Amino acid sequence: MSSINSGSYSASATYDGYGTSAARSVSTEVWDYCPSLTTPDHATLTCDPTDVSTATDATCTVVCDDGYQLQSSQSEFTCSGGVWEQNSVENPDNKVTKCLRVVNPTRYTVTISVGYTFTRLANCEDYYGDYLRIAFYYHMSDASSSISCLSDGDCYLNEVFFEYDDVYDACYTAGYVLWLKTQYVQDSNTDTDRSDELFQEVKTYVEDNEFLPYQLMADNNCLTDCSCCILDSCILAPSTVMASLKCSSYDRRKRDVDQPLREHGNSTIAAGAVWERGVSCSSGSVPDSHDRCVVCVKGTYETDGSCTSCPIGTYQDSDEAILCKTCPPGTSTLGTGATSQEQCVGVCQLEDIKYGVSEPASGWIVQLGSPLTVRCDEGFTLAGESIAVTTISSCTTMPSCSRVEISAHSVHVLKNTALTLACKITSAIPPSACSWHFSNSVFATSSPVSTEGHLYECVLELEGVKEEDSGSYSCSALLTDQTSAPSSDAIHASIIGLTFDASNMTISEGSDQTFYCAASVPPESSVIISWTHNGKSVGERTQASTNPAIGVLHLTNVSPANTGLYECHATYLDIGTQTSEASLLTVLGFLSSPSDVSVTPGSDVDLHCEATVGFVSWKKDGVGLPATTDKVLKIEGVAENDAGLYTCTGSYEGEEITTVARMYVSDQGITSHPTDLTILSGDSANFTCQTNVDAIFSWYLDDVLVVSSSSAQESYLYTGPLTSRANVQCVATTSHGDKFRSHVATVDVVGVVSGPSSVAVAEGGLAELVCVVQGDNLQSLDWVKSSDKTIERYNVEVYKVAHITTSILTTQDIDSFYCLAVFGNGIEIETPRGAVTRTSVTLEGMSVSMGDAVTMTCSVVGLVVPDFISWTLNGQLIRTDDGTSLETNMAHHTTISELEVPQVTEESLGDYRCIASVLADLSVFSSDSAALELLGFVDTVTDVVVRRGDPVIISLSVRGEAEVTCDLSEGMVAMAEVETAGTVTAYDGAVSDISSSTHQVDFSCTATYGETSIKSHTASISIIDEPELSVPSSYVMFGATATFSMSVGYASSALPVVHWRVNNDATIQTHVTYSSNQYTSFLLWPITENVEIEATVHHGDVGGATVKRETIYSYGVQEVRGPEKALIGGSYNLTCSVAVATDNPIITWSKDDQQIMSTALSYFDDSQIVSILNVRLSGSEDYGTYICSAEFPNNEISFSNFHLTKTSECMVPEIENAVMAATAASVVGHSAEVSVLCGTETVVLKCSYGSWDQTIVYCPQQESSSLILQLITGIVVLVIVIVAAALLFYLYQAKKNNRTVSPQLERPDSVADYKRNLSHLISDPVLQSTTNNFIDEAAGVVHGNQLALEPIDLAQVDN
Repeated sequence: MSSINSGSYSASATYDGYGTSAARSVSTEVWDYCPSLTTPDHATLTCDPTDVSTATDATCTVVCDDGYQLQSSQSEFTCSGGVWEQNSVENPDNKVTKCLRVVNPTRYTVTISVGYTFTRLANCEDYYGDYLRIAFYYHMSDASSSISCLSDGDCYLNEVFFEYDDVYDACYTAGYVLWLKTQYVQDSNTDTDRSDELFQEVKTYVEDNEFLPYQLMADNNCLTDCSCCILDSCILAPSTVMASLKCSSYDRRKRDVDQPLREHGNSTIAAGAVWERGVSCSSGSVPDSHDRCVVCVKGTYETDGSCTSCPIGTYQDSDEAILCKTCPPGTSTLGTGATSQEQCVGVCQLEDIKYGVSEPASGWIVQLGSPLTVRCDEGFTLAGESIAVTTISSCTTMPSCSRVEISAHSVHVLKNTALTLACKITSAIPPSACSWHFSNSVFATSSPVSTEGHLYECVLELEGVKEEDSGSYSCSALLTDQTSAPSSDAIHASIIGLTFDASNMTISEGSDQTFYCAASVPPESSVIISWTHNGKSVGERTQASTNPAIGVLHLTNVSPANTGLYECHATYLDIGTQTSEASLLTVLGFLSSPSDVSVTPGSDVDLHCEATVGFVSWKKDGVGLPATTDKVLKIEGVAENDAGLYTCTGSYEGEEITTVARMYVSDQGITSHPTDLTILSGDSANFTCQTNVDAIFSWYLDDVLVVSSSSAQESYLYTGPLTSRANVQCVATTSHGDKFRSHVATVDVVGVVSGPSSVAVAEGGLAELVCVVQGDNLQSLDWVKSSDKTIERYNVEVYKVAHITTSILTTQDIDSFYCLAVFGNGIEIETPRGAVTRTSVTLEGMSVSMGDAVTMTCSVVGLVVPDFISWTLNGQLIRTDDGTSLETNMAHHTTISELEVPQVTEESLGDYRCIASVLADLSVFSSDSAALELLGFVDTVTDVVVRRGDPVIISLSVRGEAEVTCDLSEGMVAMAEVETAGTVTAYDGAVSDISSSTHQVDFSCTATYGETSIKSHTASISIIDEPELSVPSSYVMFGATATFSMSVGYASSALPVVHWRVNNDATIQTHVTYSSNQYTSFLLWPITENVEIEATVHHGDVGGATVKRETIYSYGVQEVRGPEKALIGGSYNLTCSVAVATDNPIITWSKDDQQIMSTALSYFDDSQIVSILNVRLSGSEDYGTYICSAEFPNNEISFSNFHLTKTSECMVPEIENAVMAATAASVVGHSAEVSVLCGTETVVLKCSYGSWDQTIVYCPQQESSSLILQLITGIVVLVIVIVAAALLFYLYQAKKNNRTVSPQLERPDSVADYKRNLSHLISDPVLQSTTNNFIDEAAGVVHGNQLALEPIDLAQVDN
């Protein structure tokens, strides 16, 4: 654990059946302890405290063993808060200073300055200076016998020191004193430093012995003539000095030097001497501050005079190294100072963790697959954890913390409507899918949609939700890197509405029926339950706040009029209305029934019996009548036997009802009965009733006596306007009390029972219109839109019960509608019109300042007048405004409600909504959400980061109507409106007049509202220059370590990341530096070949990447090749390959520190010079190390060597006039013998470790030769020797005068010149002829100064 795990932890105990019994929390702080340190080799590590792994602060000291010293001056290391001071990207393992082994130098150099006093100001460049500097060498040579270190052979006078090119290398002045310098070298017995002793002896000599330049020059033959100084005795003096001496006469030289020294009081005795000591160390070692040498140990290499830790990406597993070894492609070390290739692993350089930080931090190098701790920002997680441990498997994708948010924690949705769930995902790694959870199980997925930047949104819509869909929902996301984003907080969804048994039912007339409806009620809310019958309100309303709320509709003694559709409505005044499905109640009853009737024989009679539903059947005196299911039983020509008791039975779905009537047949009675009629609603009906006996007539309308008349045999009934179906019967009563009853006549009233009522709907809402018509033989019932007379055939439901027909239209069109009914008898009727109107509720958001008093206004516009208006804040009911405080303007159909906020606080900010409720039809209308927000800037005015040259735009948004201006520390900007959305206005401003050297401009903006100004905080414009890749040079010498750097500007909010590649292989930066706006990544790379450097900058602020490439060409000696085996007597070529830069080098060969007067031949081959040195092995002294050096015009020297190793084999010699013993081999092994007949003598040659025990060059001829032949042979040999000497002198002069790469060539000005000169030289016919003749005729080899001339096939030389 580490400090990032600090925090509050809690635990609770839960028992099944009993609940949570206890909960405890504890605040825990986790300390970071200091990591343990590794003791370096050959050292002691002492720490306080001893065990640092239990301390947060500690100090450790490194002490090297005897014979070792620290690599750096730091020996004490401090840990604070669990972090060591040396911990860095380059040193992630907290390594301390290494201990380096101390050794004696390989050489001491003692540079001594001797001063001579003049009577005038001394000058190193006049005749005095020139002369004295040349002669001083001979003065020091004379002192050799007085210096014991030279006498013992431990030291020598460094003659090369006098081969200076600059006057001041050997001479300097201080007023009247001229100081001359000399140098001695001690390279033997260096265990004893004799520098001090040597200096004292030299000082004594120069103070005791006169310095006489003229005499010294004369003694060394340097004054005989003007050209004498080019001889070897004076070769040490520079040619520039010689030129001035040659131009003076002998007398002047003498006068200017020795005589003035004496005549004018100038001292010939040294005025004093000073010295300085230098040390030389072997390769892989460096001098220390005590004039000793320290060996660069494993993990370090020698560079620039110090032992430097191997850069990241390299290692060194040996001591005394001058280069580090590069890790295999695709791998790197985690830090500097690696000592083994095993430390080369797959690595990745960490980039910024989006929405979090990592340990190790961004920019550090970690091994692929190693643990990485990520601490996410507040509200963000990685793999569900705010502090997570993960691994890096690829450098292309960094982990990203993510967050999943929901828009609301609770939501109330009406049953059977749509539940919309939404969550927002913030992640730098795009999500691939969203999962939705319900009751801890995934039940659905949805696809994320990118909104802006790293923001994504997932939406899930559930249609037709039920009560069982209530519960907790959450959202999670799967990212494209196969990691999971955290789950969101729970969304508590309440599916509210009602439960109603909407099954259809049939009951008998006169029964009772009760309907029940249960509605769910959200917390702190209430519901109104109401009922409708065929779309019309019925029963009483019930208002309740308990959950659930129960509504009851009780019907008693039902009649056919109660038949129809019953619906339950649950109205939530702050949400809306939920309507149940309709329940069809069918009342089985008689719309018409027969009554007792008296008829005369021969007359006709109709018995009416019509049930509300189903069918009817007839019986007479208990016996069923066949085929009598019609609602009218017609009896024509009544006879005596038709008299009796008639029974009508109505049947429907198992229910039966019965009615009876008796028919009387007599000679006296009613002769003409009332007949059935069909009339329009509102019309009157006329009926006639006749008898054959005087009687008093009584008329009954629906069993109600409506009129009676005096005694007569005929009566008429004139009804008033009828609006519903009616039954009519007349009763005739004689004076004797006899009653005669007519049959019942039916009046079929055709008309409108009810037309559609006007309905108000919200934007996009649906209106339900109902019309009811009556009358038999209805042919069609259609809905007609008034505006265009079109017939609405969709979304229409029709219900018919007997002669009553109900039609329901559902529409969202804003118009007026009516029903058109067409009956079979040609009657057409139209219902009154019902209008569908729009009611809108508007509430405007406001931008305010903290502490303001504000009034929010809710406006309801429409034909309906709300009974009250409710207000909610962030979904919570805060106020209900009833009719007493509402302002209604009937003329403009507007109702106003105002909400006063006396003082704006944090609690009063948020989303407001107002809801208008109409109690008449329980309709509810809601406004959109309106925000009460603070005036000023919508979001923080953000920093702007752009590349130089790109347009600079300041973008911001403010609430309310304001004037926006911005002040810049440099430049100008004019803000202009871009767009307005609600109360928010967006502004853009193009910045101009920023100088090309400016990297940052500070700015702030002001929104002015009248006399009130709101100023933003200060932001900045960061201008990023084009990244720059710096290389030391296009050409770098072999073996050198080149430093490359990539510099890039950045904004402080996000550091860039640089990735390096060398020859297409990824590698790791060595170290980085950065200031407030400049980031530089460095790469150190040993140059062993031509390399292409590629640096890719990933910009953390402006986005994207920039790639820079450079090619570095290596130059210098690449290698020296030679034979695997070399035998004495053989001739071998050593080949030196030199890569060239822009100018040609001077190539020289040397052996054992002595330059060879070389016959090496050089030629060009593929952008390199190849120098070939032919070596003839004449003896053991010719073995050894041959060095090829290339000196370039910039005075850099590159070299490589090849070692000719002696073998134990011998080459069989070729001896003139000798007869060799028969042998097939040209090479024999050690101890082998070869017999040679030389003249008359047999000589046995024995091979001993590569050399013959004796040498025979010539044997006398077997036959005597004449004196003339011998003389001619001698002359030929002499001529050959003379010509060879001349050729050598020619070659020497060419080398001296031109100092060319090859002795025969003039100094070229370019590679092309070099090739051209070489081609001319090789193709010269005279030189070819001469050279070939010399080579063919020469019988021996001329030796001297390691010079051997051997045949060279010029034809094989590459032009």
